[in-house]
Amino acid sequence: MGNGVFANRLQATAPILDSTIHLESRRVDIAGITIHPDERWMQQIARNVTMEGCGALRDCRYLLHDRDTKYTQSFRALIASGGVEPLVLPGSGR
Repeated sequence: MGNGVFANRLQATAPILDSTIHLESRRVDIAGITIHPDERWMQQIARNVTMEGCGALRDCRYLLHDRDTKYTQSFRALIASGGVEPLVLPGSGR
C-alpha cells in the first residue's frame, strides 16, 4: 500500500500524544499533545494533518488507524474530505 500513514496514539501518565508515521519514509510527525483528547480536539487534528500543502498527510492516499473511540466518524469524515482514505485496522481476534 503506497503512500500510507499510520496514526499512533501514545499515552503516558497524563498527556496524549497523537502522531503519524509515514510508512515509506518512516517520517514521524507530531499531530498534537493534550491532556483532554475530545472530539473537538480530534477534529482539529484532522484539519491540521490534511491541510493543503503542509499537512502531515500531504501526498498520502491512506490513513491507517486503530479502533480507539477517539477516531470518531467526524474525524474520519474530515480526513476523507482532505483526500485521504481512513482505514481501520482489523481487531486482534481475541
